[in-house]
Amino acid sequence: NTLNDFSDENLDIQYNSDSIAYIMYTSGSTGIPKGIRTTHYNISRVVKSTNYIDINEKDVILQLSNYAFDGSTFDIFGSLLNGATLVLGKKETFIDAYKLSEIIKKEKVTVFFITTALFNTLVDCEVECLKGVRKVLFGGERVSVKHVKKALDTIGSNKMLHVYGPTETTVFATYYPINDIEESLGTIPIGKAIANTELYVLDNNMRLVPKGVPGELYIGGDGLALGYLNREELTNEKFVANPFATEQNQLSKVLYKTGDSVRWLQDNNIEFIDRLDNQIKLRGFRIELGEIEAKLKAFDKISEAVTLVREDKSGGKYICAYIVNDGNVDTEALRNYLRKSLPDYMVPTKIVFLDAMPLNANGKVDKKELLKNDDALELRARFEAPTNTIEAELQRIWEDVLSVENIGINDNFYELGGHSLKATVIASKIHKALEVEISIGEIFANPTIKELARVVAVSDKNSISEIVPVGYREYYSVSSAQKRLYIQEQSDSIGTSYNMPIALTLEGELDVDKLRNAFYELINTYEVFRTSFHMVEGEIVQKIHKEVARGIDYISSYDAELDGLVNAFIKPFDLGAAPLIRGQIVKLGEKRFALLIDMHHIISDGVSMLVFIKELASLYEGQQTPVLKVQYKDYVCWLNEFIVSEEFKKQENFWLNKYSGEIPVLNMPLDYSRPDKRSFKGDSVSFAIQPKLVEAVNELSQKSNVTLNTLLVCSYAILLSRYCSQNEMVIGSLTAGRRHPDVNNMMGMFNNFLPLRISLDNSNTFTKLIISANKNIMDFYENQDYPFDMLVENLSINMDKSRNPLFDTMLILHNELDSIGSLRFGKLDMANYPIAHQTSKLDFKLDIYNDSTTGNLNCILEYNTELFRKESMLRLAEHYLNILEEVVDKPTVKLSEIDMLSDIEKELVLKQFNDTAMEYQKDKTIHQLFEEQVEKTPSSIAAIFKGERLTYKELNSKANQLARVLREKGVQRDTIVGIISERSLRYNGYRKVRRSLPTYQP
Repeated sequence: NTLNDFSDENLDIQYNSDSIAYIMYTSGSTGIPKGIRTTHYNISRVVKSTNYIDINEKDVILQLSNYAFDGSTFDIFGSLLNGATLVLGKKETFIDAYKLSEIIKKEKVTVFFITTALFNTLVDCEVECLKGVRKVLFGGERVSVKHVKKALDTIGSNKMLHVYGPTETTVFATYYPINDIEESLGTIPIGKAIANTELYVLDNNMRLVPKGVPGELYIGGDGLALGYLNREELTNEKFVANPFATEQNQLSKVLYKTGDSVRWLQDNNIEFIDRLDNQIKLRGFRIELGEIEAKLKAFDKISEAVTLVREDKSGGKYICAYIVNDGNVDTEALRNYLRKSLPDYMVPTKIVFLDAMPLNANGKVDKKELLKNDDALELRARFEAPTNTIEAELQRIWEDVLSVENIGINDNFYELGGHSLKATVIASKIHKALEVEISIGEIFANPTIKELARVVAVSDKNSISEIVPVGYREYYSVSSAQKRLYIQEQSDSIGTSYNMPIALTLEGELDVDKLRNAFYELINTYEVFRTSFHMVEGEIVQKIHKEVARGIDYISSYDAELDGLVNAFIKPFDLGAAPLIRGQIVKLGEKRFALLIDMHHIISDGVSMLVFIKELASLYEGQQTPVLKVQYKDYVCWLNEFIVSEEFKKQENFWLNKYSGEIPVLNMPLDYSRPDKRSFKGDSVSFAIQPKLVEAVNELSQKSNVTLNTLLVCSYAILLSRYCSQNEMVIGSLTAGRRHPDVNNMMGMFNNFLPLRISLDNSNTFTKLIISANKNIMDFYENQDYPFDMLVENLSINMDKSRNPLFDTMLILHNELDSIGSLRFGKLDMANYPIAHQTSKLDFKLDIYNDSTTGNLNCILEYNTELFRKESMLRLAEHYLNILEEVVDKPTVKLSEIDMLSDIEKELVLKQFNDTAMEYQKDKTIHQLFEEQVEKTPSSIAAIFKGERLTYKELNSKANQLARVLREKGVQRDTIVGIISERSLRYNGYRKVRRSLPTYQP
């Protein structure tokens, strides 16, 4: 009634579209709320003449967001500036899914924005109410694919939009229309930029990152607010200069630093990964909690899941999962499911079952409320008490170290909060209490008391010598590398992963019988080709047979493709049946042949393959069989004696010191979720470092007095650093393992892996990096006799069944195949025929071969097809070449300034992705746009609340009257801002916070 005493005409107040329309407060990480200064054109840009939605006069929009939440900006102005009807309601109506569904149906709502958590609840309870809605926009939290799929199945495509945007960029910055769901992603992308918005995914040095690589999202454009009220320092920290803006390209001069980790997808949409401050590092592994949540939500009967990091009584960190379930969840089944789909370190230690997820006033999950809940149901196996004295003693030790009571003999070490440091303490206590030395590796390999007790029960309580022939034995010991290969062959489905095939083409007159006899003679000469492997009395042993089958066939196949013949030839070996080598001579034409040879890696390596071909050619040419003083079995016996020498102990100390403390894990961005168990399915892409670049690389390595291998490895480390956002990593290398003079030309498995630990300092130049790295890499090679498998066993590392121990990638600089290519079979011309890789023993591996005929360094990038797409590997290869080009061109460049993106990729981001300009009325204020709408549709319904309806003319009149009341009462603009700001703070629970408000006198 008071309002009616005043005029309903506009006041003559001059504001521009770049004036502040409102100040919206959001919570701050420090506990101090931030007042965001939002302009008029910030608002009109999100609702007028945009590209993600078209709101018209027939629409009915539901206001679900409180005015203190920026979602209300879309509700209110999306409606009133487009002639639609705005439906308002009470809070209690909107948090009740059944009441909410009734108002949607009753008022025939066509458009509304809803928070993800509330969307999930509505889908669970009343999904049918969405059938009449034209557009449902949801966002604000991690998406539940299960709920989106249910809604999609109910209402059909082209009706849902997944939206994303910080308050600082005014409501929405991106949108993703949901028409189908690519379940392999495990989430719903946040999409592309809305009109007049720019998106940049940048690394820690504000460089553009390529597709697939995580980075931080920066947002520019007309949605960008003016910064924070009275918080200049915070404004300067979060609103930063756009490094890509020039006078010519018209890009936004300022970007908002979101703190969100995202990545570009193949289809040019953006996928949200997590908050950067929600990434955790636990036991050496960087973990995205959202990935765990996605796995939990995919489990039957689990509708919602949130994971948080908590601390136990001893201060140790563990993962706790909070779950809302739609029915009885079998914890045993959930436990098995999680172990299959997640590595052990990501399995939540505790699970809390909730009737409903607590929501805050804005409809988002209230994580503070979750942390108050201490009634955690531990994810444990059914309790089983110790059955003997060893198990009882181990139970006491575990309970003491892990700070957990009533541990059963089937409870899992990982799930009880165990990690490498605690495993070290347990090993020490076992040694003291039971007088048995147990390695850290044995604890991880036997993660229950029951399993570890069996190991304890059978354990015992407490210069280069000449290699000499050993006497006849039925069985001989094996090397640690052979032991590893045998165990993997028995326990994993590795197929032909450890086959070593080679294909040679021969041109000329070939004497087939002569070649077959030479092949058979070599098998008789070298014992490794007559060796089989067995498990005898719990030990892996090798047996040498006096005679074996010839192992080489001859076929004539004029019409067949050589690739097909090679694929048919390569088959798995049976390690228990000698020979572990086979050959095939294929007649391809009148004077054209192929020689196919395949050996198992357990009896051979790259040098052995070269020796074999060289001696096969010599025998074919009529030379004598070599006389061997010692064979591989003799070397293994010598090696077992060397292991107890002082020299060996020095090398052991070197490696244990290098890998003391936390060991970096390569967090490579994957295209597919990592399986619970290592997969060996692979493929490869080939590329070449061209002669001009090879010459420059060699020149730089010589000038810097470093090896070519060092330069290539360092460039590879920079590549991995860009992809993984980490400055320390372990890259596998390979050594021939033939430092003893007696084994230079011996057949056998001598290779040893060298895990090269590389650290990068972005303030250093590339030249400084390669000089310092060269010394470290030389130290690694000086200590190459220490077996990799023993290092893994003796280190306190997490045994992740889905990864290779210590490193997930290798770079190997070869020369064996080039040497083979230079050999001849008498008068025959011989060439190496490349074989396509169909397996991968690591996540990915780069093999580099020197090609003396072309001057190239030929590269084969082998990768696991269950982790990566081919497109990603092709891009990785291109980026490696780009880095090499840049460092040889500018060797004194700082590491932080090295750019791996091509000009085409930069063009794609800066021009195509951010070409979002659309005409809208940027020069007009919100009230001007509203007045124009009133002129167009004065009699249309503008707002509905509790049965009362206001037309646009009536609403405009009341707005003008309110303005005059405020003017007549002498209330100043700052006072109004202050009142609204404090009201907003009260609503969000910040009653005592006043320091950031403007000064005013009520």
